[in-house]
Formats: sequence, C-alpha cells, structure tokens
Amino acid sequence: MKKLPLFISLLLLLTCAKEDSQAPNTPPSQITKQYTLTASAGEGGSVSGGGTFASGTQVSLTATPNAGYSFSSWSNGSTANPLTVTLNSNTSVTANFEAIVNSYTLTVSAGEGGSVSTEGGEYEEGTEVTITATPDDGYEFVGWSDGDSSLERLISLSDNLTLVAEFNKIIVYFSHRYPNYSDLNKKSGTILNNMYSVDSMLSVEYIASEVDIYENCDCQGCGCNTRFIMRNYRFFDYNNDNRPDFFAWLANASMDNIPGNFSSKGKYVIVEDVFNDPKKYYFDSERYYDGRSILGDFNNDGYDEILVYSSEDHDNDAGSPVSDKIPLSILKYNGNGDLSITPIGPNTSNHDLVVLDIDNDDDLDIINFEWYMFEYELNNEVPLIYLNDGSGNFDVTSELVVLYDEYYDDPGDFVRTATDSFDLDNDGYLDIVSGTIFPSNQPQEYRGGAEVIWGNPSVVLDYNTASKLNIDLYSESSKEYLGFNFIDYNNDSYYDIVAVGDTGTYQGGFIDIYKNNGDRTFTQVTSEIVDMFLWEARRTGAIIPIFYEIEVFDVDNDGDYDLRIVYDTYSDQISDAISRNQPAVGKNTYWENNGGIFNIKENSYTIDPSWFEIVYKIGW
Repeated sequence: MKKLPLFISLLLLLTCAKEDSQAPNTPPSQITKQYTLTASAGEGGSVSGGGTFASGTQVSLTATPNAGYSFSSWSNGSTANPLTVTLNSNTSVTANFEAIVNSYTLTVSAGEGGSVSTEGGEYEEGTEVTITATPDDGYEFVGWSDGDSSLERLISLSDNLTLVAEFNKIIVYFSHRYPNYSDLNKKSGTILNNMYSVDSMLSVEYIASEVDIYENCDCQGCGCNTRFIMRNYRFFDYNNDNRPDFFAWLANASMDNIPGNFSSKGKYVIVEDVFNDPKKYYFDSERYYDGRSILGDFNNDGYDEILVYSSEDHDNDAGSPVSDKIPLSILKYNGNGDLSITPIGPNTSNHDLVVLDIDNDDDLDIINFEWYMFEYELNNEVPLIYLNDGSGNFDVTSELVVLYDEYYDDPGDFVRTATDSFDLDNDGYLDIVSGTIFPSNQPQEYRGGAEVIWGNPSVVLDYNTASKLNIDLYSESSKEYLGFNFIDYNNDSYYDIVAVGDTGTYQGGFIDIYKNNGDRTFTQVTSEIVDMFLWEARRTGAIIPIFYEIEVFDVDNDGDYDLRIVYDTYSDQISDAISRNQPAVGKNTYWENNGGIFNIKENSYTIDPSWFEIVYKIGW
C-alpha cells in the first residue's frame, strides 16, 4: 500500500479538528450521575424517604414504628433515626423494628391468717406467674383483693399489679351431726351430752398447755410445785350462741400432794368460745376426786347448767377415803367468769348417775346410784331419785325404786358403776340402762351385770321386770361397765345399746353393742359388727385408753353415725410421752360406721418434744 503524501495527511488532520470544534463545551467528567435510594421497613413499622437523586445528594430517611414496636437499627448498622444517606451509588436500606417488651411490677402479700407463695417482683410483659394463697390453721381463704377467689391462680402481666390474699378466722359452731332424737330423748342427760359433740376434739398439746396448770416445775413430767391436770371435761354452750364452750375438772397433782391420793381440792376451768376467741377462767372446786359432769337445763330458764358428781369417798390408795362425802352440785355459768355452785340433796358418793325426765313433766330429774366405795361394810345404798319441781328444787326419795326380791331377803349395797337413759321400746317413757362388774364380786346375782329398767306411767322403777343383757366375757377376765350410749345401727327404728368399760380391773378396755330386737329383748352382736372390741389399756403401754363415755356422732361427715371415744385424761399423755415413750392418742380416734359394721380408726402420733418445754416451762 502506498503512503499518502505528507500534505494530504496534514489536510485530513486539520479537517477533523474543525469538526470537533463544533460539539458541546462540557467535558464528559462533569456530567451529573443519578442514583436510586431504596428504603424499606421490616415487620413492625414503616419508612419515609427514598427515590432517585443526583450523585452526592444527602437524603433523610425516617423510620416510624407501629404501636407496640420500637425502631432498633438500619440494615447498614446505624441506629440514627432519621438516617442521612449520601448517595454515591444505588443504595438499599432497611429499617429494623422490634416488639416493645415492657416490665411491670407484681406485688403480692397476705392478710392476717395466711401466707402467699411469692411476694412478686419485676416481670416482662406477658410473663405468667403462679401465685398461691395458703390459710393458717383456724382460718379460711376469702379471696384476692381484685375479687378473684381461686386459691391458686396464673397471672399474665400487662400492667403493674398489687394483690392481697384475704383470710377470715373460721368461726367454729356446733355442727349437730347427731341422730334425729325425739323430744323425749332430748330429756336424757346422755343425749344432751351427745348433742354437744364437736367436729374435732381438743389436742393433747392444747389441753396440757392451755387448760392444765404447770407452775414452778423442776423437771419434765414431775416436780411441779403447782400442777392441776384435767381429769374429765365437757363441751357445752352456756349462752346459746352455738359456739362451743368448754368445761373441765382439774385434779390437784401439785408436789405437796401425795401422787394419786387427791389430798387437796381440784379446780374447775371454763373456756368461753374455745375454738374461736377463747377466754379462760379458773374456779376453786369443792371436790377432791374426779368431778364428773352431765348437762341439763334444771331450772327451765332456757340455758344448760352443769351437774357435777364424784366418788368423794374413793379409796386414796393409802387406806382412807379421799374426802368426806358431799352433795351433788349444780354449776351455773353466766359468762365473764361468773360461776355459781349450788349443792343439792344429801351428802353422797357415786360412780355414775342418770339425768332424765322420769315423770314426763317436762323437767329434768336425777337418779343417783350411790356407792360408798371406801366403806367396805354394807351400807344398804339404794338408788335415790331427785324429783325436780321445775325450778331446780329437788325432793329426794328412794321409795320409787323397787329392787329385786332377793335384795330384801338379804339387804346390802346396790352398786351400779354406769347408768344412762333412752326410750328403747318407743312407748313414750325413758328407760334406764345400768350395769356394774360381771362376774360380780358380791354374792347376789342382782348386784352384777347389766339390765334395762323400763319406764312407765307410775314412775316406779321395778328391777323385777327389768331385761337382763347377755354378757359375753370373751375371756376369763371380768367386765366393768363405765358408760352407755345409743345408736340405731341397722336403721330399724329401734335404738341399740352401746356399752363401754374396762376388763381385768382396768388392764384393758371393751366395747359391746346390744341389738334391740324391738320386743324388750336384746342380742349381743359385738363380734359380728365391731372389728376391735377388746384392747390392752393405755396404762399397760398400749395406745387406746379406757374411757367412761362414747359419742354417737358423724365424725367423717358421710351421713351415718360413728362411735368416737371420749377420753377424759388427754393431758396425762404429755407425761406418758416422757416417762413411757408412748405415742399420743389421736383426738378423733373412733369406730367408723360402714353400713352397720364398725371399723376402728386408731389415730396416734408422737408428741413433738418442743411441747414439753412449753408445758413445763423448763428446758428439754
């Protein structure tokens, strides 16, 4: 190829330069570029701003959270809001949001009478907290201060919250879970006592620490300069407010008395409203030995009094009587520590008596089965009848009692260790059940065993027409009757007889049930319907005690009637726990009624040693 001549090359160069001088003057490096800012929002909010802008433009982006959310950051890591972005390239930015988590304060407390499972604290919104209210003994849970009544509840917090668990002291009333007695049978002292049964007996610890008196003691279980211990007790209602009151007789067991000799007078104690707002009052007693009691409205004023009796001439184990014989006493309690003691009738001593309306004149009479225990020679004691004039004044006579013909051929002491009354043949007259030791330790047959003396319009108690009760000893040991009660266990409308007592001279205890056949005869059915009817006595190292009374009461609240022991000397178990390492008898030990079959519910436990210090007020 031929090269162009030099002048032609110069011409072409000049021509191109002329054409370029005719284009725009702005150099390419100075042309403005456009960039896009893409702004987006994550869950929980929105973003304002974004678009296409010249390079270098500063653009403001604002993140706006929805309700319940807060702005947390931009996707470029910045937490500024608004965010300024200088565009030098296409840019994408995302606003991040997060749900707002609030913290709230839960404050939980308990009013008087209970506790709560937590006192609360700081919690994030939505946190679920379980709170539980627990009432103390003797209190019931009412509800929370916000109106919720659940003992346990689940709280989900959305605000500060203050809750108070509210409790009320349980007011204990007589529950009256006893059989539907006729008006006539309510004129029997045994039934009156039974009608004042309570849902739960007092505990050993309560009686020892709150009822007994222990002062200036120098050792556990002994050596108290002043010591009065409960021997027997009674629940009653002195002011008819349906709240249980408590009465007891306390034996003087102070150090200056010979143990067991009852050489000084005891005391009475009354505890008003014993389960709710107890007020306690002590009174000097006129009795040295076992002031036993039975209830009754003897003066017909609408309020019950307490009839007290005892074996004052009981042998004191030192060859002489405990004290001189004294009359029966009627105690009238008017509240606030006001107690009057009125003697009635002659000086006497007995093991048991019966209160009943013997002449159907709508007031309470008394039959006193005298027993001059220490005077071993025959004294010709016969039952004394105290006829009430309706105002609590009594005429005393023995002429309304006709004993067995054999008695008049060979007079002697007519002893009955236990007696009670009930209309057993449904004829409208109260009958009398009485019993003593069998086999008898006295020669005449009429002095031993048990019988029913039938009430009648003449008011004469004729032992010649009495119905004897069949006695099965189950062993070679003797039986001594200590108390009776009445239950219709087979629901045939005839009440059956429940008997309790001791065997082998207080070495054991027994319970017997006599089925009422409805024709003035009775069949002993004990072994067929009672699963434990003989036991070794507590005094021999066993658990179940010997007792003088048994209650017919729906202990387990299942609609039928059980048999609960009435153990007089509960507080002795404090000493037993120390000296014999013996468990305490449960306060509601009973025979459970299962369709007419009675199964023992033996309730025993070990006393916490800390109670010994509380009772004796010295270190353990």
